[in-house]
Amino acid sequence: MWLPFALLVAHVVNGQLPSLKSTKYYGDIPIEKYIEQYCALPYSPQLNLKLFLIDHYFFENQINDQFVRSPLYKIKCDLEPTFNTQSNIDMTISNLNEHFNNDSNIRYKNIQLIIDLTFTKFYHNCRFCLPPIVLFDFSQKILFNWSKTIVQQLPARFQSIFLTNKQQSIFVRPIINGCHFVNDLFQPQSKDDFAKLRTAYMNCNFNQTYLNTSVVSGVDTVYCVVKFEPDGNVIQHYSPDGQLLHLLESKYNFKLHFNNAKEVWGFKENETWIGIVGHLVDGISDFGSCSMMPTRVRRQVVDFTDSIYIEHLVFLTLEPSIKKHNFLTPHEISSIVWLFNVISLITYICIIYLISRFCVSKKLINKRLSFMTISVRILAVVVKQSINSIFQEKINSIRLLYSIWLFAMLIMTNMYTSVFYSTLTIPEYKKAIDTIDDLLTVIKDDTFKICVLPKSGINMMLLNAEPDAGVYYSIAQNFVRNRNNAIEMYSKYKNDVRLIENEKNIAFVTLKTSSLISRYTYATKPIHIGSEPLSLNYLAWALPKGSPLKRPFNLIINRLTESGIPDRWIENLIRYRANKIKEIDM
Repeated sequence: MWLPFALLVAHVVNGQLPSLKSTKYYGDIPIEKYIEQYCALPYSPQLNLKLFLIDHYFFENQINDQFVRSPLYKIKCDLEPTFNTQSNIDMTISNLNEHFNNDSNIRYKNIQLIIDLTFTKFYHNCRFCLPPIVLFDFSQKILFNWSKTIVQQLPARFQSIFLTNKQQSIFVRPIINGCHFVNDLFQPQSKDDFAKLRTAYMNCNFNQTYLNTSVVSGVDTVYCVVKFEPDGNVIQHYSPDGQLLHLLESKYNFKLHFNNAKEVWGFKENETWIGIVGHLVDGISDFGSCSMMPTRVRRQVVDFTDSIYIEHLVFLTLEPSIKKHNFLTPHEISSIVWLFNVISLITYICIIYLISRFCVSKKLINKRLSFMTISVRILAVVVKQSINSIFQEKINSIRLLYSIWLFAMLIMTNMYTSVFYSTLTIPEYKKAIDTIDDLLTVIKDDTFKICVLPKSGINMMLLNAEPDAGVYYSIAQNFVRNRNNAIEMYSKYKNDVRLIENEKNIAFVTLKTSSLISRYTYATKPIHIGSEPLSLNYLAWALPKGSPLKRPFNLIINRLTESGIPDRWIENLIRYRANKIKEIDM
């Protein structure tokens, strides 16, 4: 006999039920008893159990209404809407097609399973099909076989609970032990089985189950350094993500199996996702353990944990080169320096003339002495006259004037000499590309080419930049024009620092921490990091949509970030790289 009707149960509970151990129905007690307990609770607007009664239209005109709904009439609770104004239970009665097929927002009402009771139609967009479906007068064997048939026709992430009024339940892909996703049917038979279903995510325990994680390799990612050997072995070098992975592995008691995502975090190529995101979309891995940028496009297909690292997006360029100087010629001195030199020379000549004209006797002048002799004798005359106290008052002014003049000439000579020398010898540097305005100026006419890591989150962000994105759109325009050439150049060097050192006029956009460590590790020439960051980004791990790992992972991640441990891991990474460089040098 076909099922007379089905009862779909949904509950929106903002408070705790006083007499029920759990507001979620698991099938460990009869559905009638559960509804009666709920109905007996004191009325509260915060408690709301919604019962959606879907009549089977196939029997709608053939079977008496009293016979169809007889199981509900046995429940000691008034479920009729007209008499249920002050109850915690709200029942809606509707025809299957009328209630579901015409309501586009039904999935936002905690009713995500749409099923035709002739078992021919299914709601394939269902992601988490709760509330449970309660099937009256079904035997356990029929329920199990029917569940097997249903699961084969529904999406891979479909979840639900099939229940009967005879205290029988079958869970479709449930979450047990707080975080373990079971990709099969689960039929609880004992209290321990129901305890596994009720385990909170804080007490997640995989009991040494293997989890698949995707990582990138073949590129120095700084945060995640994993190497796949030809013989299949996986070598994990010290990295912040590696530290977090070991911590989670120990806390939640699971084992790891690594999947190689090559050099790609997540990139959409020809409408197909590749890399870590591709592994998660295809169900190959349970999570991605290499931190990545949660871009808008990636968020459409995968979930992300809370922020693990805060990063700045910066650009790298080669330090400005030194301008070439010509031979030491006077034209390198500025015109203002020359002007002061000429004025000083004229002043010097005038002073010598005046001293010679008024302070030196005609006998000395008639001998046509040299300029140096005149200067020395003038000094001697001044000294001699200063000894004679009779003429002391007359020569004070001359002596003071000449002393000041000599002192001034001494200072001016040193000053002009130093200016002349520094002007000709101190190198003049080209202006560094330091600010965002500097970068926009050089990329506007394609003087510089923007490069990024191929198939990275930055790459996707630039390719999907909108005209209202401001700086990003200007950078993206340059990147799109030179994208193929930039990819070829990066494939040649496999490193951002080596690319900048060997190619002309390259601005590489990357994360600041990664750029600092790469510059420290690989640079043989001065590399300049722009002082103005392009944006503030955060890095996180990727998870499949609706993954039960998200809440337990976030619990640990939030505790770590509050204590500043990820920053400490990065500091240790810098020391680790420094020690490795010293070992190589030795």
